[in-house]
Amino acid sequence: MRSTFLHSAILKARTICLSFVFLLMLYSSAQTAAAIPQNAVVTATPDTAMIRIGEQFRIHLKAVVPAGARISFPVIPDTMEHLEIISRSKVDTSSSADSKSITYHQALVATSFDSGYYAIPPFHFMINGTDTISTEAFLMTVTTIPVDTTREIKDIKPPMDVPFSWKELIPWLLLAVALMVLTTFLIRYFKNRKKKIVVPVAKPKPVRPAHELVLEALKKIEAEKLWQQGYFKQYHSQVSDTVRTYIEHRFSIPSLESTTDETMTRLKKVKIPQEANDKLRSMLELADLVKFAKVIPLPDENTQSISDAFDFVMQTKPVTESDLKNNKPEAGA
Repeated sequence: MRSTFLHSAILKARTICLSFVFLLMLYSSAQTAAAIPQNAVVTATPDTAMIRIGEQFRIHLKAVVPAGARISFPVIPDTMEHLEIISRSKVDTSSSADSKSITYHQALVATSFDSGYYAIPPFHFMINGTDTISTEAFLMTVTTIPVDTTREIKDIKPPMDVPFSWKELIPWLLLAVALMVLTTFLIRYFKNRKKKIVVPVAKPKPVRPAHELVLEALKKIEAEKLWQQGYFKQYHSQVSDTVRTYIEHRFSIPSLESTTDETMTRLKKVKIPQEANDKLRSMLELADLVKFAKVIPLPDENTQSISDAFDFVMQTKPVTESDLKNNKPEAGA
């Protein structure tokens, strides 16, 4: 009984003190407003006067000033007088119908985690950079959630079992079936596409016989008429190198890397006509004299050199079907 009476007395004394503080704030606001130009009004209006602890509410800051006046909104900290400022909106502006005044508005979202009765102090605005105008203070009541201490404290309830429903499962089953069908279709599509792709294989070009290529090269050398222009060394070098290349392909003898004597020695192991052997030696030895001894051959020797090259190739080329039909087998077969 004594505890209840004491608690009630404390609450009454607290309420009287808060009311006195609130009256002092109003008086201070009135004194400040006396120095502010006319037609300037600022307000701070909460959308409720009572909240439960932790609930959110809005404080609407509004300023109506003459057109052309400059106003600065108060800088409000995140924590003030038992309030926690959660967010701030942008300052919106609107003009009056006669364009003589401008209205500024900002909304604050606030909450409180302390239960009790609180006097929220005025918010101070700055006009034209010199004059200060303040809102009126307002009271805010923060209540707690009533707890019945006479009843025993219960344990937290376990999660509730939700009954199984086929209606909730059917959409997922349909989705799984659709994915399976789509996957199967894509696999078959790409497999069939791979089967249908036929990479064209280029037919290998027929390899021409070595003697045909060499005969063409000799005809080209003959048509260039190098020795007639004084290019003796170039002429005999091309003739001898062309025939040596033929020997490498026809008899697998490295003639390009061998001397004339080495080439002739290795050719002894190959059965070729003696006439072809003599013409080859004559052509190669003349080419060596021109290339290394700088001998200038006679015109007949120049023409005889390429003629010997033609004869050597024709007498040693492989026997073809056309040769057999004409009954002209070559000795180099």
